[in-house]
Amino acid sequence: MDRSQAVSQEFMSPEKMMKVGPGKILASIKLEKSPDVLSGIPKAALPIADAYSRLTKIPQVEIFDKVDGEAKRAVIPKKNAPKGEGKKLLIIDDLITKGNSKIE
Repeated sequence: MDRSQAVSQEFMSPEKMMKVGPGKILASIKLEKSPDVLSGIPKAALPIADAYSRLTKIPQVEIFDKVDGEAKRAVIPKKNAPKGEGKKLLIIDDLITKGNSKIE
């Protein structure tokens, strides 16, 4: 592992995100309605979601898989994802510009 990978891994740790990163910033935002569970979009948002879950005590569930194809990447539901009928889900991603790909 080279130095840039080591620095990247250290910054992406949930512990670091809880102290200075996006997890802490997100946890400071007051939501109108509290979600029952949260999930991060794989892969980059998972450490952010983990930190946010630890800070807010909102349970985290893994319900998405990422598929990399030749034409495009896609986020799909996991085959054995827990069902949450009637529950509020907060989805956390690492980057959203317009949100078009998040709403289908």
